[in-house]
Amino acid sequence: MASPKAADTYTRSEVRRILKISENRLRSWERLDLCEQLTEFGFADLIALKTLQKLREKRIPAARIKSS
Repeated sequence: MASPKAADTYTRSEVRRILKISENRLRSWERLDLCEQLTEFGFADLIALKTLQKLREKRIPAARIKSS
């Protein structure tokens, strides 16, 4: 059985697969300080990235996202 920590985290590749985004997109968000640069993500991180993805799809400017 997997350890609880392993079950609660997602790798970068798993996050990219779940959200259907490229590594370049994730790196771009990190460069813009819209998310932290992590190698493992928790469930809360995944939800935050999904929200970020929806905001960017609605063409909300990065500066506005950062200020809120």
